[in-house]
Amino acid sequence: MGQALEIIESMLRAVPRGQEHLDDGQVAALRELTSSLIAAKPEAAGEYARFLGIKQRGLCLPETELAERLRGATILVTGGTGCIGSTLMGQLAAREPGRLVSVSRGLTAGWPRQESAEYVHADVRDRSAIDQLIAAVRPDVIFHVAAQRSPALAEVEVHRTVTTNVLGSRNVLAAAAAAGVPQVVCASTGKALRPYSPEMYTASKRAAEWVSSTVAASGDMLCSASRFTHVIDNSIVYERLLGWAENEDGRGVVRLHSSTIAFYVQSALESAQLLLLALLGARRGEFRVFAITDLGWPVSLLDVAVGVLSHKGSRSPIYFSGYDPGYEEVPFPGLYDPATAGDVSPLLNAFETAAAIDSPCPLVDGFRLDMAPEPVGPKLLAALEAVCERTQDPDTVRHALDDLSWSVLDATLGAAARPALDRSAKLVRRHEDAMKPVHRRVMDAIKSHASAPQPTQRLRPARPAHAAPFSASSIIPNVRGRLVEVPVTASDGLATEVLRALDARGGFDDRPRPARPVRQRRLGTLSEVTIQPVMFVLMFAYVFGSAIALPGGGSYHEYLIGGMLGMVLRSPEAAQQSGFVIFLPLTGVAGAARRPVRTLLVGGEGLEN
Repeated sequence: MGQALEIIESMLRAVPRGQEHLDDGQVAALRELTSSLIAAKPEAAGEYARFLGIKQRGLCLPETELAERLRGATILVTGGTGCIGSTLMGQLAAREPGRLVSVSRGLTAGWPRQESAEYVHADVRDRSAIDQLIAAVRPDVIFHVAAQRSPALAEVEVHRTVTTNVLGSRNVLAAAAAAGVPQVVCASTGKALRPYSPEMYTASKRAAEWVSSTVAASGDMLCSASRFTHVIDNSIVYERLLGWAENEDGRGVVRLHSSTIAFYVQSALESAQLLLLALLGARRGEFRVFAITDLGWPVSLLDVAVGVLSHKGSRSPIYFSGYDPGYEEVPFPGLYDPATAGDVSPLLNAFETAAAIDSPCPLVDGFRLDMAPEPVGPKLLAALEAVCERTQDPDTVRHALDDLSWSVLDATLGAAARPALDRSAKLVRRHEDAMKPVHRRVMDAIKSHASAPQPTQRLRPARPAHAAPFSASSIIPNVRGRLVEVPVTASDGLATEVLRALDARGGFDDRPRPARPVRQRRLGTLSEVTIQPVMFVLMFAYVFGSAIALPGGGSYHEYLIGGMLGMVLRSPEAAQQSGFVIFLPLTGVAGAARRPVRTLLVGGEGLEN
């Protein structure tokens, strides 16, 4: 590893970042260094193989429920001829729908088609054509997959990106609602976890989620979505690497943004199956979004590039070129809360994690995407449409979308749970001096909403009448052996408050739940936890707890010792099986054993996993 780092430093010194063209001397120097780097990184072959193997991954599906929903149904898929769309068409066709229709612009080729399906041409940007098609097909469900998906291309084709991803999504949803379609499932992106972004692709998909949430909240139509990360079957990065490596004259240059990039990857099959799960997970009046919980370790871009060059026997050199437009080098530091990140999907931000809901599959996380109703957003959406009708000038369209994006940020923060806002405001404060202006503006918005007067927060918002009974894991959402904050009224009353909240909402939900997969972390896992270590940790905390000073403090910071054990052992499900969830502040015992639930640890500001 040390030798590889030295070679990378030499490469960075040999040819500085940001050069559009390299001369012969620079290419020759990088080629020699790249050859040395390949020899110094034998482990890259394994990482490359792992990257390729992700294509075989899939999810577990509740087949009985899917059969009930899909058999004999009329289904329309937008973008059904692309990578994910064609995979979804195959999944749907296998479940015997009454009619299966794909609508696309007809520009994609090479992906398989289903003999039993109908393929028609229309553009989601054409509201009249979409209205006519949906009214004629009268689908029972629409899967809206069509989109402009390239971040780099989005910065060049600004008008097409906005009219497709934002206005096109609005067109499909509005036409579906007008035709009385019962349900729409949308495909989104993990980049939309950013509450605000100046990048066109991310901003357009975030705006599309906002549009979907307003439709879901305002009518009877079911709306839900799935977020995807990098899909290997149609990987833009991998296609470029192969193209550079296979350059016949040996002058292809492998341009990487950085030597330290790692990214999550999923398969087209997982993506299509995730859409099916979003179909089952939808609830009326809510916009629910689903993402894969465990995407595996992020893939090293450099190792994949080295693996490709080694496998192909290519002489193409690697050049660390810096970040292209459309790719954010330094994300906003408040996206994740160290107290809650790591055991939920990395495609959920801190505010979304606080709104977690039950998922139809133990391999998938879901959350309710809430947006505060406000009058400015719809006006800015109308203004964006008017701008796009008037001009295709990229700067003009970009500014109109940016205005909408700031409004969407306000709607997001206006609906966020107060504890999550408070926590985020504290966490970003330490990065304030190093923030770029756009991130500082996001930080100021978070602080403003965190300090605004709000009514007393409940542990969870009231659930609609059709929702399933409350469980402890929905009161303290999606907690599995990690730190999370919960507002309570007194410093020694966590157990009482949670149990009172449970009783007021119907008590414990005793239905058996499937165990979620446990991912190995830095400290590893143990296969079982017995009562002896549980009691040992209890005794230790009780004796020494009062002498431990923790950062944060405050009137609502309490602690569960069961979760502390889960943090150390990294096996919360095993701790759960022991039958104990112990409510214990570090200043004294506040509760005793209760029936097992997934909730294991509640912690205070300043503690990091």
